[in-house]
Amino acid sequence: MEDDQLIQQWELEVKEINDRFTCHPSQQRWSSDEKWERLEKLGRGGYGEVWLQQCTTGPRVGDLRAVKEIPKDFRQSSEDGHAEVRHQELSALIKFSHQQYRDYFVSSFGWFQTPEALFITMQYFPHGDLQCHITKALPNDEACTIIRQILQGLSFMHQNKFAHRDLKPANILVQEKGPNWWVKLSDFGCSKEATTLQTTVGTPPYWAPELCHIFTRADEDSHDWIENRTYSFQVDIWSAGVIAFRLVTGVLPFGSNLHSELYCYTFHGVVDEQIPRRSSHCGPGFGASLDLNILPP
Repeated sequence: MEDDQLIQQWELEVKEINDRFTCHPSQQRWSSDEKWERLEKLGRGGYGEVWLQQCTTGPRVGDLRAVKEIPKDFRQSSEDGHAEVRHQELSALIKFSHQQYRDYFVSSFGWFQTPEALFITMQYFPHGDLQCHITKALPNDEACTIIRQILQGLSFMHQNKFAHRDLKPANILVQEKGPNWWVKLSDFGCSKEATTLQTTVGTPPYWAPELCHIFTRADEDSHDWIENRTYSFQVDIWSAGVIAFRLVTGVLPFGSNLHSELYCYTFHGVVDEQIPRRSSHCGPGFGASLDLNILPP
């Protein structure tokens, strides 16, 4: 109920909307209405397209924002259901738009809707996402700077009982480029409050073994696995490890035959020795290797 009330407080009033303009009524009687012009498509995130808009009238003339458009008639094949996905994304985005989290997460300015779609307004990042900047390996110190920020963001998410579940370079936006990198986590379309995590979501090269239904004997002996075959938000730490490997080597640790390679990696160690241990439970150890003490126990 508290989340629902918070989401409602962030809803923006819309006076007019069409394919070119969005108009928000003035919140102050001496100001003109805010009109935002759609400029170009920035890309496609989980469950929706992202557009660039610029304010053409009102107190924020010249400002830019990104707007994610999520069609309401979209239907997932997964058990989550589209309405829940929209609620999860809004809940996470609003939660982590608060001041204490803004250094690590993309901020939202609010949301609005039509009968056909939900629109989420967000910061615009001219430098794009991390995927655009890692065509080759980065120096170790730069890679560590990026990973520290990712892990701190994940720590905040996990402390608030959220799992991201689709951590990858395309979902990490660049506020400042290297060598002094500043990155922020984005795209909470797959995020979920980590009560019971069962659905396989995310992007395959960054999947933990659990998401490929590869479990160790210790996993199989656990009550949760026997009852529900659930996984924990430590799958996010695995994804962060894959990103770290890619940052320092320029390549992904696993190829196109992901399931077989993960299986060999988990049970037989038939991989390059440079790759870290093959269980998501290496998360705290990975954090310690970066001189961090921010991960949940």
